[in-house]
Amino acid sequence: MEQTNRNKMQIIKFNELSQLTRLSRSTLYEKLNEKSSRYDKSFPKQLKLSRNAVGWLEHEVLEWLDSKAKERFS
Repeated sequence: MEQTNRNKMQIIKFNELSQLTRLSRSTLYEKLNEKSSRYDKSFPKQLKLSRNAVGWLEHEVLEWLDSKAKERFS
């Protein structure tokens, strides 16, 4: 597999997601909850890794952060 494709497949767990985005656990849960007023449909969707484990593709989270940074100039 090409190195670039491998980097796109890096999976991060919840604690890493929180550290990377600098968002609290409760804020992240609200961004993921469609019933919350703070729901963010642009936030990367989680991957179900097993019955009790989920993760996020790191490159999708970085792209989301990049889009938020670009919104400052819109």
